[in-house]
Amino acid sequence: MTKQTLSILLRFALSIILLAVLLTRVDLNHLLDDFRNVDLALFAVGLGVFWVFIAGWAFRWHLLLRDVVADVRYIDAFSTLLSGFFMSLFLPTVVGQDVGRAYELSREREGRGDKVSIVSTVLLDRLVGLISIVLIAVIALLIQGSQYVGSEAIVTIIGVLIALVGGWLLFFNLRFMGHFRPLLRWPAINRLRKTIRELYFALYRLHRKPRLLVYTLLVSIVMSLLEITSVVILSRAIGLSTNPVFFYIFLPIIWIVLTIPISISGFGLRETAFVFLFTQVGVDSSHAISISFLYFAFSAIVGVCGGLLWLRSSVLLVARART
Repeated sequence: MTKQTLSILLRFALSIILLAVLLTRVDLNHLLDDFRNVDLALFAVGLGVFWVFIAGWAFRWHLLLRDVVADVRYIDAFSTLLSGFFMSLFLPTVVGQDVGRAYELSREREGRGDKVSIVSTVLLDRLVGLISIVLIAVIALLIQGSQYVGSEAIVTIIGVLIALVGGWLLFFNLRFMGHFRPLLRWPAINRLRKTIRELYFALYRLHRKPRLLVYTLLVSIVMSLLEITSVVILSRAIGLSTNPVFFYIFLPIIWIVLTIPISISGFGLRETAFVFLFTQVGVDSSHAISISFLYFAFSAIVGVCGGLLWLRSSVLLVARART
């Protein structure tokens, strides 16, 4: 058994264990009632808002892409992002999304030498996204949330924001990063030395364009608000009237948790985070899990569409190779 196979099996096992533990601690009848009684009209509205978020995400990524790959089209960013959602159904959520879209766009542009540039935009896109969601959480806390959320959560959120901004400043400081140059001589890293250097300087060139980054961050904030709003609509679809401010505080935390690549498609980890956070403000565990599953359903629907596009792209590439 290869290490990769073992890693996948361990993540799958962890997802099953986390879900099993959670389901033994909730009223399954209440959980099933949520699914039976979900307002399909509101679910459809939430799904529509989620699709607008996906379109906005593709637009954000395209802003970065077109700066380094001149002839890339918005539709390319959109379709390969959907392919990333498809691959995230079988891999850790963030890893699947990012590896999937980078791989698929690089595959479609095979032979053009764009691979490093594409990967750099994926990484920077993800980092800008993380900063934007933490900013949203901080703003929500300042507006209303601090009266509901404990000081530990406030310190954690602000600490994550400081870490992200501080890490950004240090990572793009050439003098500071120069101290890590000897690491490139390590045998395990040396064979990737050229690629690592190319990737770093591709990121560095993008970071030196403040107007592009500010515009990208503003787009990111709007699209993240849309995604959170889609989950608020889901909560209404199962009859919850929880204060929306909690979603604008907790969803960014859940997204950060999902960057930890320890489960398949976030299963178990996502539900645990929903239960842990939302039960602190009076939401029943079964309702928290229901929202988490319905939220995943949005990603699954997008992923299925992405899978169909990936299949179509694969067929076209095979046909092109035979001609």
